[in-house]
Amino acid sequence: MDGIFKVTPPSQALEFTGERFTTVREGQQEQEYLHRYCIARDFCAGKDVLDIACGEGYGSVILSSVAKSVIGVDFDERTIDHARKSYPHNNIQFLQGSAIKLPLENCCVDVVVSFETLKHIKEHDLFAAEIKRVLRPGGLLIMSAPVRTVYSACGGSEFIALLLGYFANVALLKQRAILGSLVSPVEKAFSLRRLESLVSPVERAFSLRSYERRSPTHIEASSGLPRAPYFIAIATDGELPPLESSVYIDRYGVEEVLQGFHRVSMLEKAVAERNAAKSELEIAKSELEKAVAERNAARTEVLCFVQALDKAYRYPWKPTKAWAEYLILQLLSHLAKPFSSLASERFKHSAQKRSPRRYKKMIPRLELILADTEKRTQPESRVFFDTLIDKTDHSFSLSLTPEKKRAIVFNDYLIVPDRRGGDYRAFQILKIFLELGWEVDLAVLCDRKKHAAIIDEPDLEEKLKSYQELLWEIGIKRIIFGEENIKEFLSQQGLCYSLAYVFYPRVAYQFIPLIRYYAINAKLFYDPVDLTFLRLERKAAHVGKDLLVDEEAKAIKKIDILNFLSSDLVIAITEEEKEKIEEIASQCRVEVIPNIHEIHKPSSLWEDRKGILFLGYYGHEPNVDALKYFISEMWDKIQERLPGCSLEVVGSCLKEYVPKELLSRPGIQPIGYVRYLVPYLEKARVFVAPLRFGAGMKGKIGMAMASGLPVVTTSIGAEGMKLENGKTAFICDDKEGFVQAVIRLYEDKELWENVSQAGLKHMEAHFSQSAVKETLRRLLSFCPV
Repeated sequence: MDGIFKVTPPSQALEFTGERFTTVREGQQEQEYLHRYCIARDFCAGKDVLDIACGEGYGSVILSSVAKSVIGVDFDERTIDHARKSYPHNNIQFLQGSAIKLPLENCCVDVVVSFETLKHIKEHDLFAAEIKRVLRPGGLLIMSAPVRTVYSACGGSEFIALLLGYFANVALLKQRAILGSLVSPVEKAFSLRRLESLVSPVERAFSLRSYERRSPTHIEASSGLPRAPYFIAIATDGELPPLESSVYIDRYGVEEVLQGFHRVSMLEKAVAERNAAKSELEIAKSELEKAVAERNAARTEVLCFVQALDKAYRYPWKPTKAWAEYLILQLLSHLAKPFSSLASERFKHSAQKRSPRRYKKMIPRLELILADTEKRTQPESRVFFDTLIDKTDHSFSLSLTPEKKRAIVFNDYLIVPDRRGGDYRAFQILKIFLELGWEVDLAVLCDRKKHAAIIDEPDLEEKLKSYQELLWEIGIKRIIFGEENIKEFLSQQGLCYSLAYVFYPRVAYQFIPLIRYYAINAKLFYDPVDLTFLRLERKAAHVGKDLLVDEEAKAIKKIDILNFLSSDLVIAITEEEKEKIEEIASQCRVEVIPNIHEIHKPSSLWEDRKGILFLGYYGHEPNVDALKYFISEMWDKIQERLPGCSLEVVGSCLKEYVPKELLSRPGIQPIGYVRYLVPYLEKARVFVAPLRFGAGMKGKIGMAMASGLPVVTTSIGAEGMKLENGKTAFICDDKEGFVQAVIRLYEDKELWENVSQAGLKHMEAHFSQSAVKETLRRLLSFCPV
């Protein structure tokens, strides 16, 4: 009976409803449950056993490891069906039936096990009589019940009296889950042999000295196990078997448990701090709205002064207006903090041109005012050193009618379109801005060193420079790195912008207050790329209950709602996410801008291609999960049908996030980051994206379809793309269907060509640059000049 024995949980745990224990549960309830069955197992070797209220059958399997046969009985038919499917063992049988009317013949089992059943039954005597009926002469009952009266269960003396009404001998054990230390006598110790004649084996087994910490300053000493919440009874008409005290030792150590308590405590503290921060944010929002209103009022007043000054320039200045003009100029000097020396010169030149005679008389006072303005605007605008990357003139001038509208785009990292799907989307949107005649600057939240998180190469600085050159080539004017530098830059140039376009929740949360404060003329567009909180909610549903994931999803959802409410326009990536945003923030204006893809008509034919392609940024958890799922659950089956087929795994941060042993499987070719994807899209025959959780529109799927490469994905992967299963792509959520779809596309030339062409046309019609350009043109027309 001693030694290690296997405990096999079901492949899918039964849902926990509170009525019965299931393997979903962990902690104290699991320890109590396993300990009872471990004790019962010691009495079941070679015997026929009945497990009443067996639940999902986990305990019955423990008993079956030594028993001749085990019959599990439960009242719930669904539970019994689950147990039969989970444990199709030869020596286990699961039957649906009532505890007070067991579906068994008389005298058919040697041992009856029933844990925590009594509290669910009112007819205690009928229950005990049924147990007696099915037990063979001298058979053994092992039963547990709460010490205190719970529901209709017996407690204390009532429990003993019930059993003595049907069995000649009853022994009682107490059970209590504890966190502490056990000291046990060594078997065959000399002192025990000497006392053998004085102390019976049962009494010796129950001799236990307890020391319990009742408070930080008090310890209670007592004999036996104090305050045990459960009884375990052993009842029989024959002689009671020898009983021993027992201990169940969990796989978690004391330190791990205490760390868990500490973690929960810290989490509760973090939740409280977040709630407090939420209150502060609401106050800050109110103050921000007030400040914006004051700024707008001040702006109106300034424009009135400017109009009055412009009128004065048009006509000869009259002596009666000199003092008023002086006051106007003085006020403008205080409001003209962003003016550079170039602006001052333009101001003086304009005054001299419009009224030379009056300018000569006003020049001493005008020089004094403008000198004061110029003094307060020093140092010049190149205060950002290497943090402000600008290939244009750094001097700043204030123009009431600029030739081009200016936009500033905010992102978490420098836009690296060949490494992250979200950045590929941002890059395509920037190109449309520039084609529509906008002047665009880029503000990057992270400083240069932090880009190592997305650029997994040793020559980080050289790579950053290459991406900067790429952005300059398409027409980006300025790139500012780091929060402090962005704040300084906005304080000087914020009034010039007609649009602030912000990607990602944490970036918007960080910069929306600064944008509203410094760029009061700009419309604010918020583009979350995908709904992060929705992705986390789906992850929690996929992996099971996770307190940290749940809390993170709730926190990001609150941040996103605040971002939605603070923006002039919210950009959703799919119609489904638009509906979700409108559901939680109904007063927001929401528009859809999907992913944008460059269309590359394929140059290689079906017969020239081979292999399967998987693409993704592996710092994104859904991609890692999808790759593990495909290789561990499907790859062997595909190789059986397609011998010699290889899987190329492409994308950045592959080695950092994907286990090496997974990539070393036969047929797997770990490529990692590549600068140019087109050659890999041209040589693969099938693209796979078996995503099990996520949100938004998946850029990698669009990229493959836009290159004419047929795709097999899931409903999560196809979300928002309006794909038709079997025509524009294959959509399969079960692994067997997924494998069959891959094999069909790989082997059927005609099917491959049809799906390739249909997918290409679908992308060109809905997700090409020309398809999305008009939508952006319409939205940008609302931005002020």
